[in-house]
Amino acid sequence: MAANLVRSRRVVGGSDRQLYQILVQGIPGTEMPPQPDLAQDEVWQIVAYLHSLARPGLQPQLPGNASAGREIFRAVGCSECHRLDGDGGFWGPALDSIAARKKADEIRRDVLEPSHEVAEGYRTVLLEAKDGRTIEGLLKNEDTFSVQVLISDGTYVLLSRGEVRRISVSPESAMPSGYAGRLGPDQLRDLLAFLDRQRDPFVPFERGFQNY
Repeated sequence: MAANLVRSRRVVGGSDRQLYQILVQGIPGTEMPPQPDLAQDEVWQIVAYLHSLARPGLQPQLPGNASAGREIFRAVGCSECHRLDGDGGFWGPALDSIAARKKADEIRRDVLEPSHEVAEGYRTVLLEAKDGRTIEGLLKNEDTFSVQVLISDGTYVLLSRGEVRRISVSPESAMPSGYAGRLGPDQLRDLLAFLDRQRDPFVPFERGFQNY
């Protein structure tokens, strides 16, 4: 019923002072109550805790050779699917600011277990149209009236619900899952160090009526 505090605009983009005031005063017109009984130190501890979750880039850097990690990123083909610094593919999420959006252990899990959590807009889908076409790609948008799929040549297919015979969404990520075997411990450490350095100060938040 309440905002996701790790993705809320007020937490991700707000200052320490703004978040402090929200905790103390609440948000008028909502069910977020004031907390007048908390001591100042307790409120600041909550502010620090929430910002540590919402802004992983504030955490200490991972050990490793980030320059070597950049070369590994290219050599194993990550840039074929992921954009970074304006370069790369579109088949996976852009990785700019990734370490400002995710904690180190989450990035590691994304590399080693990509199907554990598939980002919205990057689920693979097989769509059978009533005109006989079979369309395979990434499910970008879906609502009551239409389905939008991104296919491998970079173009979009938009179909109304009435044109769709069957749609199957795979629980598996399009990203390969064998990096634990392909990378040695030092290579994995350096790759994660490189991704950990992607801490651009711009941090997008999840849009939604609950996250304001």
